[in-house]
Amino acid sequence: MSADGVTSALMGRAHQHLRERSIPFSILFAFEPPVYMSSGYRSMTNEMRFLDKDRTWKTLVYRGGMVAELLGRPWPDGPVDLCGETV
Repeated sequence: MSADGVTSALMGRAHQHLRERSIPFSILFAFEPPVYMSSGYRSMTNEMRFLDKDRTWKTLVYRGGMVAELLGRPWPDGPVDLCGETV
């Protein structure tokens, strides 16, 4: 199986898991966004808020941010609060 096939299979399984729990969205932060487009992801341009390593709250729009709408509900355009530390 190709790397794209493995990615697609893993994303399909993750999406199934989220749908079974009625979770409407999946977000990810990609180094190579085109890899995830075939799994239903599109660019996410929301401003995100997070707690940085220096313990200060920061906001930014990460250009590799992506979202997949899993239950037919449209992704909102507002800010995303990640509610915690970066890893």
